[in-house]
Amino acid sequence: SAKLIDGMSFGSYLKKIPNARTISDWLTKDEAVVDWYRNEPWCTFHFSPNAYYHMFSGMQKAHDIDRMKKHPLARVVRVDKMTLAALEETLRIYRDPKESLRKIPVLDMVTRPAEELRETAQGFAAGLTAEGLKASVGIREDVARVGGGSAPMLDLKTWCVWIRPEEMSVDALQEKLRLWEMPIVARISEGELLLDMRTLSTGDLVAVRIALIDILGIRN
Repeated sequence: SAKLIDGMSFGSYLKKIPNARTISDWLTKDEAVVDWYRNEPWCTFHFSPNAYYHMFSGMQKAHDIDRMKKHPLARVVRVDKMTLAALEETLRIYRDPKESLRKIPVLDMVTRPAEELRETAQGFAAGLTAEGLKASVGIREDVARVGGGSAPMLDLKTWCVWIRPEEMSVDALQEKLRLWEMPIVARISEGELLLDMRTLSTGDLVAVRIALIDILGIRN
């Protein structure tokens, strides 16, 4: 049955987890993520035996090394010394948690405290207002999403600076920012353009400020 095959495929993972609460505890130490996973029907359905058959058949064909070597793309996508060197250096960084937070932007973004983001948003919004930007500016609490790969449906509390232009539409401002010499990707919500402080470094904020002043102009 499908449950039997599931147990054969994933049961050994759970054996390594002492005092497991659920059969999915091997996924992560974060109980909230495990509970979300258990309540999500798209994650907990059982593969049918026929589905397993087709999956393993496809894997077998995909790992036909002799067949792959003969394909014209094999030379293009092969892992070369430069790729291995880059991977090695990246893995070295991950060995030191402090260094990884400093050198890997995504890790820095997802670990920044919400209070720090609120203070950054307040300072950036105040600076734009002081410049006399031709727009209404404020801050608001929002939600940032890490992505659908390594952390699906994981919501992080964040703070955004919202901007409502006076002399152009929000859509026009969004397009001009994307076409800026350093493309700036913002999103629109409730008629306001949002800049998520969790995704912007100090250097990014300087560039965004210059772009907004050039695009929107300042009051005389």
